[in-house]
Amino acid sequence: MYCAQHMSLKYGNAKVRWLLKEAAKTLNQNEFWGLMLQIWAISPKAYDSLMAIGPLNKWASAFQEKPRYRIIYINHVESWNRMIIPERMLHATNLVEGIHANIMRHHKDYRVDGEKFKTPVTKWCHEQILHNVWRGRTFTREKTSPTIWTVYGESRTCVVDLNARECTCKWWQAMGIPCEHAVSVIRECQMDPYIFCGVYYKRETYMETYKENWRPTRGKDEWPKDRVSRKILPPLPCVMPGRPKKKRRRGKLEGIPVQERRCSRCRGRGHNKSTCIEVVPDFDYFFQPLPDGPLDSY
Repeated sequence: MYCAQHMSLKYGNAKVRWLLKEAAKTLNQNEFWGLMLQIWAISPKAYDSLMAIGPLNKWASAFQEKPRYRIIYINHVESWNRMIIPERMLHATNLVEGIHANIMRHHKDYRVDGEKFKTPVTKWCHEQILHNVWRGRTFTREKTSPTIWTVYGESRTCVVDLNARECTCKWWQAMGIPCEHAVSVIRECQMDPYIFCGVYYKRETYMETYKENWRPTRGKDEWPKDRVSRKILPPLPCVMPGRPKKKRRRGKLEGIPVQERRCSRCRGRGHNKSTCIEVVPDFDYFFQPLPDGPLDSY
């Protein structure tokens, strides 16, 4: 999947960047095309470049067939990269020890948090259900079959299928949590909304993920020394000119200008001397030295 933040950095117009993020986040295809139409009205070139990036299901949530859980950024990857910045400049052994200590500390914190859950689902999922209950308290419901209901909301009318766990607003399918329309129907049927949540939000799944206890490593003085005679030398240092870079390389989609090649023969861009097809006059012919002798003979 493509990150909406990195895609938006390619454009200088703040309105286009905001519309792009909203288009990547919306779950309704009609709303998606409406946002894309606004982008086209501001900049047709930006619209054409977005449509040329690749298939829409690579970055638009409205065209996703599988749950994406409303993730349109790669903040989790950026957070991990930022967390290991101090260890990235260390030697290999200290680097592995630092990453091991970070993972062990996070596993412990998550396991302690899981033990504090008072509901069958995670804290964030519980908050989402309470929010949907409050949003759907005024909706009107009409039963059309044993498991299919028509819900008349504030701004739209949706069809909820409890058996298939689907809603035409697509929020339930995308998030794995009953939407406000589904929660309204579930409460009408006097059922527990927690049983309709995805397995990834269950408290048992959370505890199963972080149940393993990471064993701390021993100190360096207690490492085995069976092969004292074998010495592994460090690699030869290769000092490159300039200050060492600590930041990652940014891609073309992030708006970083890429310098084109320049021909040393015709001074044009986009090619080099070996592939140059321009006809350049031979100036050396006009600046040849004259032969010795009187000038009247020439």
